[in-house]
Amino acid sequence: MKLQQFRAQKFRCLYDSGWITINNPTVLIGCNDGGKTATINALDYFFGNVVPPIDAYSYVRNVAPNKDGERPRESEIILEAIFTLSKQEEQLLLDILLSPPNKTIHIRKTFNQSDTAVVSSIKSSVPKNPDLPRDVTSLQINSIREYLRKLGIPNPGGNEKLPLQEALRKWLITQPLEEDWLPIPASIVKLYPIYQKVEGEDSEQTIFQILNVIYRQLLKDPKTETLLSTFVNDFDRLLKQPLIDRAKNLVEFISAYLPDIVQAEVMPKFQVNPRFDSAPLTLVGKESARIDLSARGAGTKQQVNLAVFEWSSEMVEPGSEGKSTDTILAFDEPDLHLDYEAQKRLYRAIESYIDKEVQVIVSTHSLNFINRVPIQCICHYSKPAGKLDTTIEYLHPQSDDPEESAFFIDRLGESIGFDNATILYERCFLAFEGPTEQSALPILFRIYANDSLFRCGIRLVNCYNQYGAIVFAKFMHRNGRHVIFLVDQDTTINKGTKRLLTTSTLEKAGFSIAEQVHIIGPECFEYSFSNEIWTAVLNVNQPDSKNDWTPAKIEPYRQGAKKFLDSMETLLQNDNKPEIGLMLAKSVTKADHIPEIIRKCFDKAIEKAAQ
Repeated sequence: MKLQQFRAQKFRCLYDSGWITINNPTVLIGCNDGGKTATINALDYFFGNVVPPIDAYSYVRNVAPNKDGERPRESEIILEAIFTLSKQEEQLLLDILLSPPNKTIHIRKTFNQSDTAVVSSIKSSVPKNPDLPRDVTSLQINSIREYLRKLGIPNPGGNEKLPLQEALRKWLITQPLEEDWLPIPASIVKLYPIYQKVEGEDSEQTIFQILNVIYRQLLKDPKTETLLSTFVNDFDRLLKQPLIDRAKNLVEFISAYLPDIVQAEVMPKFQVNPRFDSAPLTLVGKESARIDLSARGAGTKQQVNLAVFEWSSEMVEPGSEGKSTDTILAFDEPDLHLDYEAQKRLYRAIESYIDKEVQVIVSTHSLNFINRVPIQCICHYSKPAGKLDTTIEYLHPQSDDPEESAFFIDRLGESIGFDNATILYERCFLAFEGPTEQSALPILFRIYANDSLFRCGIRLVNCYNQYGAIVFAKFMHRNGRHVIFLVDQDTTINKGTKRLLTTSTLEKAGFSIAEQVHIIGPECFEYSFSNEIWTAVLNVNQPDSKNDWTPAKIEPYRQGAKKFLDSMETLLQNDNKPEIGLMLAKSVTKADHIPEIIRKCFDKAIEKAAQ
């Protein structure tokens, strides 16, 4: 079984997380206390046998605190998961459920404050007739015989329960059915993937958690199950020794960071159950002296921990069809305190888990992680100040838009130079069409706002000859980002050119011309600057200039934008538009020298970025 989606309700700040899509990897990012760790812990409670404490229940919404400042908590927590099934698992469920699982199953786990009993249920088809049994697998053999007799179903005879159960199940399938929740059979619980939360600050704890995964994989192997049933007292040979063997080469990884370490011994300890209890780590130096890792500095501990991550990525067994070794590893900020190079090594270790089809969930603040994964694998958590509830955002291509799928399914925005962090965290994008604007706008904005575009949360999108930029802008607009345009007046009329920011193109893409588009004129960006600014441009930048240019001498050149720009390029002996953009911007000394429409565009961008 592979985890496909997960949902938490009334669990800490996840009052209702909505369905969280589990990709491989799934990267949880966002503010502190926003729900990333809560999601990892909710999964721990879903797959584990532990009852959440009282403080795991969400506060009741819309109820004021009492006089002591206390607020009542919800009475229940609901955790749900949807799993995809292998063909073998589908066949097994066909023999248990009344309806085909259709490649997925939906399971719910409910906790109640007033009751230590945990209710696990599966969504399935049940008879509409309340007099018919809803769950055949829970019936005793005598009850099944009685139903067969009452319903006139041929009894296959014998004392085996399964043939009788199957006869009743086949008859029930022919009756009117409806969907409802049933107690989950133990045979389905056994199919659950192995879930392990990995907390990476303590090396010994990490070693135990990884070896615990291997231990549980061994237990789920049919060969191990058969042998354990025969040799109950021989689990040392079957389980303990493989763990010891797997840990033997740990020293190779540690010594790569700490050459004075020559021995690393891990001795798994078991309870009689058998239960894997702990895995103490002993390090021995070159002179056979034991090394107390707790007495070493943070740098040494980090190096050992990174070595453990690299070792663990080689040790965990891959899953395979027909073998119940599906595994989920959840890392809660494994990159904490790691430098850039160490983060890259850690990410390579995590990639090796993914290559083995181990599902990986990572909570992180690392831009290194965020920018390395496809954006559709990222869940962005946010919690507005003063609010109790978390919202989770996904930037996925629209499934019915072939343009978005073509541009963004792998690395959204890559073609126009935007990484995932920019796309996820910035809130205002200013799109334009032209290399002159690309050079001029950052300088003009600093003059106008006495601040940088970057610090104000505004990012420029150059749509010059880049159709992908238009698709990008449309995508960001649909996903709640503010997108505004600065468009040349002569672009607003489609003259059969390849220009992309025509009003018809923008309207077709879903943008409001009145609210989001600033049309600069007359005609174009360069032409909108005053004769005074162009006078300064020529006096400073014209080769062999006598510095005798005046606004009056510029005016005769104003015979339309194209002729004007051709004349300026001839005078400057320079047709490089980015350089001309710099010349214009550097010639502006006061904010009110900037064309009014550009100033209005800046005001709108500042307003939107602050929202």
